[in-house]
Amino acid sequence: MDTEAGSRVQTIDYSCFSELAAGLAQLDRPAYAAAGKDSLVPVMGLGLPTATLCIMGRDPGRAEIAAGAPFMGPSGRVLRRMLTAQATAHLTDDKSADGEGTGCNRPPASLFWLNTVPYKPIANRAWPLAVQRLFQPLIRDIMLMQWHGDRVITLGNQAFRWFGIGQPADERARMDTYWSGDRRYLDPLRVLVANAKRRRWLTLYPLPHPSPANAVWRERFPALLQHHLDALTSDQEARR
Repeated sequence: MDTEAGSRVQTIDYSCFSELAAGLAQLDRPAYAAAGKDSLVPVMGLGLPTATLCIMGRDPGRAEIAAGAPFMGPSGRVLRRMLTAQATAHLTDDKSADGEGTGCNRPPASLFWLNTVPYKPIANRAWPLAVQRLFQPLIRDIMLMQWHGDRVITLGNQAFRWFGIGQPADERARMDTYWSGDRRYLDPLRVLVANAKRRRWLTLYPLPHPSPANAVWRERFPALLQHHLDALTSDQEARR
C-alpha cells in the first residue's frame, strides 16, 4: 500500500481495495506497469487523525502513480503550492509544491488526503458512478474512523457528488439545489456522513478542479481557494 511517512500509517484492511480493483475494466494497468507499480495497490495520502482539514479529490493520475502519493501532478502542485504558502493552523511550511525539500512526496502533516476512487482510470476519464459506489463505503469508513476532523475541501464535481452517494432523496435534492446555485464555490455546505458505528456532520468547501483541461475555472481557482482558506482561518480562530 502506498501511503505516507510511517507515523501516518493507518490500520486499514487494504485487501478490500485490491479485491475491488481486480475487477475494474477501466483500471489503467499499462500506466502502473510503466511506473513499475502494482495496479491493485491503492494510492492513499491519508494523514494524521488530528488533521484539521481534509482534501477530497477524484482519482490519481500518472504522476501520483509514480510518486505513490496523491495530488502530485500539475493540478495537485497548484493546490500544494497554495496550501504550503498559507501560514495558518491548517497548513505547514512543507515545500512539496515544486519538488523542493524532503517532503516532495509527502502531504503536509496538518492535512488529510483522500480520493473518491484511489486508482487511475484509463485516459483519466472519471470513474462511472457504479465504481464510485463500490469504493464509497471503504472511503467513508476511512473518513469516519481514521480522521477526526470536520472540514473538507472538495475538488471538482465528482468529489462533491461523492457525498451524495447513499444519501436520502431529500438530502440529494438539497445538495443538487446547492450545486446548481451560483455560490457553490463561495459558500460552504454541511452534510452528514454516517456508517453503522459513527456519524459526523462535515462542512464542505467545494472548489472547481484545477485541471489544465478546466481552463475557465483554473484561472479563478487560486482566488476561490484563498476565499475558502480565509474562511477556514476565521473559523479556526473562532473555535479557540
